[in-house]
Amino acid sequence: MTIKLSRRRFLQSTAALSAATLSAPALASPQMNAVDGYKALVVIFLHGGNDAYNMIVPTSANAYADYHAARPKLCLTETEIIPLPIKTDNHIGIGIHHKMSMLAPLFANGEITALINSGQLLAPTTATAIANNQVELPQFLMAHNMRQNLWQTGTHAHNNPLGWAGKMMDMLNLNSELSPLIGLNGDKRMLRSLSSGQTIINDQGVNKYSKWGDPIKIDQYFAHFTERNYDNIYSRNFAKVMQQSVTDNEALKQILAAHPATQVYPDTQLGKQLQMVARLIDARKTLGQQRQVFFVSRGGFDTHVNQKVAHNKLYTEIAEAMAAFNQDMHTQNIHQQVTTLTMSDFGRRIQANESGTDHGWAGHQLVMGGAIKGGQAYGSWPDLTVGSEDDFNNGRIIPSMAADQINASVCRWFGLNDQQILTLFPHLIQFDKPYVPFI
Repeated sequence: MTIKLSRRRFLQSTAALSAATLSAPALASPQMNAVDGYKALVVIFLHGGNDAYNMIVPTSANAYADYHAARPKLCLTETEIIPLPIKTDNHIGIGIHHKMSMLAPLFANGEITALINSGQLLAPTTATAIANNQVELPQFLMAHNMRQNLWQTGTHAHNNPLGWAGKMMDMLNLNSELSPLIGLNGDKRMLRSLSSGQTIINDQGVNKYSKWGDPIKIDQYFAHFTERNYDNIYSRNFAKVMQQSVTDNEALKQILAAHPATQVYPDTQLGKQLQMVARLIDARKTLGQQRQVFFVSRGGFDTHVNQKVAHNKLYTEIAEAMAAFNQDMHTQNIHQQVTTLTMSDFGRRIQANESGTDHGWAGHQLVMGGAIKGGQAYGSWPDLTVGSEDDFNNGRIIPSMAADQINASVCRWFGLNDQQILTLFPHLIQFDKPYVPFI
């Protein structure tokens, strides 16, 4: 449940109520999934469109030469690249931005890897197929809000108010007092579910109802709502949501007090968010949650200008926070059951502006955890030369790995079967390999 009552929460809950009165939940699976043990997914959303072609860089000679020629003023020099002991599916060596050096040991021991040239696709696509109108493209390719929605809903479902992770949890049909769909700092579309609200929390914990000193006063305050027999269904629902919000708030406050931070994290936006995630993972048994999905985010990636300066700060923050979180999961002895995945609106153009890049299409993502199959990168490095089959619209690189394939792979690891996954991502039938074997 969302922790504090808001207009958004009431509207969402009444919308769900209306849907429930009209029909049974269409997304619920007719059979129970066999869910064993515990698993958590942590999504780190990089808002603004991360120029991942300066995060993961080719080190093979010919590929680096093409990269350098495409963005001579903005490319990383060889001294700004940390070579990694892994290659892409088409045998291109890669390195990582020097400000992400803390992640290099994790690449070396197989705890983190890169998903190469990924993005929104409805079917495998080339420049020739696009030019000949032989393939359908996702809508609004370069729009921030639409790209963010598609990562969170599935490429076919940009108008769907529910998120794929929320629907995944509907299908798993797991119950707990507090929702295991947990958003840091606000409502998240990816976590919207037909059967459950979201647990919304900030990096400091839950907010306080300062006007009330104890639970008895809170109960008394809400008695006039719950004890009245409202004729209107929305009034009854509103009363229920108000009381439950405060009850959840107080319960989670006590749970967090019993699960303080034990790992030192960097004092940054992402560091503080991941520290709170780690505390809620530590509290999983108290919360009664076999599955948890977390959504954290960091803005600042819309780098039309001064990109190198921005990246130095942002990539340092990402690497330090992810490394601290990875160590925390080891300390908790839960590393094998927690997977962390980055997402971003889109990649950016290979051809640079004077000091930045415009909106593009494909990019790269990082995935970390004990369950991943590291030791290699996944996906093929594209041809970055102008006019190649991978070049769409002046340096906007066409993805070769669909976001839906990445998300579907995580869903399968989480416990969904193939039929359920195809319900979430129906365009997977267009791909010879619907899953990416990184997990």
